[in-house]
Amino acid sequence: RRGRAEEVAALDELARAARVPEHAQALDAGAAGVAAAARARPASRLPDDPQARARIERGKGLFVVCAGCHGMKGEGTGEAPPLVGSGRLGGPAEVAIRIVLFGSQGERSMPALALGDEDVAAVLSYARHAFAGASVVEPGEVRALR
Repeated sequence: RRGRAEEVAALDELARAARVPEHAQALDAGAAGVAAAARARPASRLPDDPQARARIERGKGLFVVCAGCHGMKGEGTGEAPPLVGSGRLGGPAEVAIRIVLFGSQGERSMPALALGDEDVAAVLSYARHAFAGASVVEPGEVRALR
């Protein structure tokens, strides 16, 4: 049977092992801040154009592919950065189109996605609308950059 001091030491060791490293805590805090910003951002209004509305709705269904890395609410994960407030997503559509078509390299790389022009336009229209309040993407814009 162990003595009281040995039990306390063993419990302390378990507690130390269970602690989350400081850098992981900072990542969690950053993700929480992004999620809070997403909740605080007013929802952008759906466009009046029925085709644009349909494209956004279709893109919402396709976004499940992206959500595996970027999170369902665009909050980002350890695999991929947040989409909420992203200049790449909310800036000129050409930037986001090129990333989806050709991928990106860097600290967090993204592979090119094997999607047709309509699907790229739909998923980016949804993401730009939901997470950046930006305009829809037309299939012709995708085709022109392919």
